[in-house]
Amino acid sequence: MIAAALTLCAAQAEATQPAACFQALDRVLQESLGHRLLTLLRIDAEQTWCERVYTSRPDAFASQGRKALDAAPQMRRVLAAGRPLIVDGEAAVRAAFPDHERIFALGCACVLNVPVRWRGRTVAQLNLLDAAGAYAEPEAALALVAAQLCLPALLND
Repeated sequence: MIAAALTLCAAQAEATQPAACFQALDRVLQESLGHRLLTLLRIDAEQTWCERVYTSRPDAFASQGRKALDAAPQMRRVLAAGRPLIVDGEAAVRAAFPDHERIFALGCACVLNVPVRWRGRTVAQLNLLDAAGAYAEPEAALALVAAQLCLPALLND
């Protein structure tokens, strides 16, 4: 974990923000946890919409996609909980995500949603997707620490 944290801290010194931090987060989490898809979503201050600011698979889930939070029931659950949530298995993914067919097309059936919080509110969300059973509480804890280290890039883009 220390090596991952150092990589993320070093990325903050790079001039090419926020891309340097987001790419470092992608690499660190790929090496430590694995994923078939990683996305980062910024949430507006009123928590009415979110915008995808990074994706590891632009061919499947493009950056800069914006949607109303009313159309994202799982994100609303993450906002309410204020902690990572795991949706595991095809039935659970189908029930939680309107775009479940796109998720399944990538071979994913486990979703880890991690809120990035600042001053008592969720300002962004990290999403990791992989095969069923890929994530549990230890993975959620590591992803939470890594995502929080990207907070400056998420606030200042």
